[in-house]
Amino acid sequence: MKKFLILSTLLLLLPLFAEAQTTKIGWHIIEKGAEYAVMSPSSIDRTRLTKTLTMGAGEVVMIFDVRPPLCFAYDPMGRIIVFKDNHKLTPVSTASMDAGIGYLLKDIQFLDGSKLSKGSYVWVIGQNIANSTIKIRTFNKKEVDIPMEKIKLLSASLRNEAMSKEFKTAY
Repeated sequence: MKKFLILSTLLLLLPLFAEAQTTKIGWHIIEKGAEYAVMSPSSIDRTRLTKTLTMGAGEVVMIFDVRPPLCFAYDPMGRIIVFKDNHKLTPVSTASMDAGIGYLLKDIQFLDGSKLSKGSYVWVIGQNIANSTIKIRTFNKKEVDIPMEKIKLLSASLRNEAMSKEFKTAY
């Protein structure tokens, strides 16, 4: 009877653990310790003579395919990256129209000694015009206000530029 009770309890809890490990398609923040490999560099990487391509904790990627234990993603530069052990990727909410991608123009140093490097793509979640700051979400679900001059609002720039484009009809 005890074995039956333990087995029943485990079967009831299994969906909770399975859901926690399920990675969905969409934007995610890379957490510390994520293991990755660059499958395909971007065209910019090919022109720069870059020997190693690195991703840092706090950067964002767009997951487009999940095949456990692997997750395939694009970064904002167009690289195709594969991640192992998807529990090191945190999904971000795209519910806010103001949320989007930011490009760091300068390094951001944190009190705990960690940092986000210049050239990183981060998740923007808000803006405070009065204080001239942008709120970003980084690894460990940390929310940080950074000075506006340290970041380019890439999503906002792309939206503005898209409005001036001539659209064609696919056939």
